[in-house]
Amino acid sequence: MLDQVKAGAGAAPPDPDRRAGANANAVDAISDVLQSDVDIHRCAAARALGVMRDARAVEPLIKALLDEDPDVRTDAAEALAAIGDTRAAGPLLENLIGDPCSDVKQAAIRSLVAMEHPDAATWLVKFLSWHHDDIAWDDEEYYEGGWDSWVDLQIAATKGLGQLGAAGAVPAILAAIEDQDGQDLTEAAFPVLAQMGDAGVAALAGFLDDNDVRRRRRAAASLASLENAVARSAVERALADPSAEVRLAVVRTLVDRNSGDSLPVNLLADPDPEIRALAAVHCRELTNETVQMLMDDPADAVQAAAITRIASQPIDEIPVEGAAWIERCLQDGGEEAAAAAAAALPLILGVDAVGALSQVLNDETRALPVRLAALRESDDVAALIPALTNGERQIRMTALSILGRLAASEKWPNVASAALLAALSGELASPPESTDSTEPDTKEEQTDSAEPEDAKEMDSYPTSSWQAIMAASGANDARAELGDTNENGIRLTQADMEYLALSKQTPRKGRAKLTRAVPLHLDLPWAAAKILGDVQERDAALALTVKLEAALSSDDKPMRQAATDSLARIGEKLGGLPAETFPVLARAAADGDQVCRHLAVRALGFSGNDQARDIFVGLLRDKDSLIRAEAITALACVGAAGSSFEDHLGDQERSVRLAAADALAKQRGTGAFDLLIEYTFAGEGRDRRPAARLLRQIDRQAASASFVHVLQDASRLRERIIAIEALEELYMT
Repeated sequence: MLDQVKAGAGAAPPDPDRRAGANANAVDAISDVLQSDVDIHRCAAARALGVMRDARAVEPLIKALLDEDPDVRTDAAEALAAIGDTRAAGPLLENLIGDPCSDVKQAAIRSLVAMEHPDAATWLVKFLSWHHDDIAWDDEEYYEGGWDSWVDLQIAATKGLGQLGAAGAVPAILAAIEDQDGQDLTEAAFPVLAQMGDAGVAALAGFLDDNDVRRRRRAAASLASLENAVARSAVERALADPSAEVRLAVVRTLVDRNSGDSLPVNLLADPDPEIRALAAVHCRELTNETVQMLMDDPADAVQAAAITRIASQPIDEIPVEGAAWIERCLQDGGEEAAAAAAAALPLILGVDAVGALSQVLNDETRALPVRLAALRESDDVAALIPALTNGERQIRMTALSILGRLAASEKWPNVASAALLAALSGELASPPESTDSTEPDTKEEQTDSAEPEDAKEMDSYPTSSWQAIMAASGANDARAELGDTNENGIRLTQADMEYLALSKQTPRKGRAKLTRAVPLHLDLPWAAAKILGDVQERDAALALTVKLEAALSSDDKPMRQAATDSLARIGEKLGGLPAETFPVLARAAADGDQVCRHLAVRALGFSGNDQARDIFVGLLRDKDSLIRAEAITALACVGAAGSSFEDHLGDQERSVRLAAADALAKQRGTGAFDLLIEYTFAGEGRDRRPAARLLRQIDRQAASASFVHVLQDASRLRERIIAIEALEELYMT
């Protein structure tokens, strides 16, 4: 039955008595593989044991720390770190010191730090200096690979010391930072010093007097991340630093650490406008003096922040002069301030702000961000509808999005839904009386398309050896010669021929258009079709069906794709679609473009029509793999009993195989379990991990027993790696 799948078949069905001990058997079986003579199997076994995190795997993994293969030793150390058993601490420390492989040392550092081994800090300090004599190193590494892994180990050791809170290592870290021949360690070391108590804080405070602005900035940011009194005193010093870069780093860190924490009011007078803007939002309670200070600030960003801060107060606490100032900023302020005012006025004035916002929205002389801000804060459908035909596409799309939200949140039908349906039908934007798409839109395009004679001559000059060969013999002659299997023993495919033709073409001179301007009468219905996919209403589905039917009779590909996508989303949310959608979706699944067909098949799964099953069965033989995969998924959803999903487990396309496997898993029968076990090994285990994930959902213990049986079968050595990784996936959480 599974001619393409049975390459890995033959596993005996698991004995029910073995299922209870499947986990123990799996650990034992994988541990045995860890002692095998195949390095790739040993690496996979170590990784799998790390995922399973069973204490019985500790001893075999400790033995693997002495494996001849450095990859096995690295994977074993990583696995021991995941298990976290302190029995491995001593052997890991020995590898840290005596193993020359840098990857093993990295894994040992992570493990020992996670275990908080008492001797770890002593040895990690020795990694701070270059190639300490007490530690074994790979002396040939730099000459063979051009890289000295000590620099990575130094950073790993530094971070490990921070995790251990080893305050005694502060002098060694400072010495490493000041090493003129070493790397710049400040970015990694300063956050570490912040983890080392008062000694680390004192060391960081010392860098606030450094001549290097970058060091002062990094030290100040690390200090600002702390909340103790010593650090707070140092932060106050940093806020007085002559460099705005340092002060800004402190303020940003303070805000990120606790956005509710108050900044000092004196920052409102800082010379840097970005700092003043942050202070305007996060400083302590505003007084009349501070409000006036913010209103008088010349920086646009500060005024915008001030507006946001004022509007965040309770309405009865907003001063009258503050509200009036915000209204003036909407009309006369800079771009940022006006946009902030547009967002703030509805909070202050409520419905009384609609008139002012509509005026700004319709004023084409205003900056686009200001107009968009005025639009986003409007829930007035009467103001949103005119925006649907605005010349700025961003305004149109924003208005559509808001109308979609209003249509979905209010009882259907409503004014917003009527506007969306009108936009979909094309009532709001009529097509122009005549269009000629064959002529350039502007004189500029005509100029770009014209090429000077010298440019044409340059185009004819070969720019590659291949182009010269093709030009010398003639394109057709060259293709015929290369395609002659008798002479050359090769045959070019149709795609190869097309690439050859493309290689003869030279890009046209002139500026390339990055985007194509879409006419309003097309753009608005397309966008409305997409927005309606978020509306869970029968009327929306029917309107989309009408547009889809019309688009199938024309060349309106974007509408076909948008309508089918929205119908699929509506069907998924509602759990079904109106009966009227079926014939149109069936036509789309047969006659549409690739994307449209794919989405139409998905939507048909929610049509509830009995004839849909026959359509899906027919599409199982479609040449498009996406269609086949979607048809399998749809059949599984409609509960098509008797569908031979197993016939597609050997499909050439992975998406089809995975869809078939998922469909089988949903059946959850004994036959499905056995087929998925076979599928795990099919094609040299190419889909072993997703297959194991599906088996985990059905019966993890039984699947584990089946894979253990493969590990114990000496005749299936080639499939051992598949079984190990499948077991790893089974026990992955």
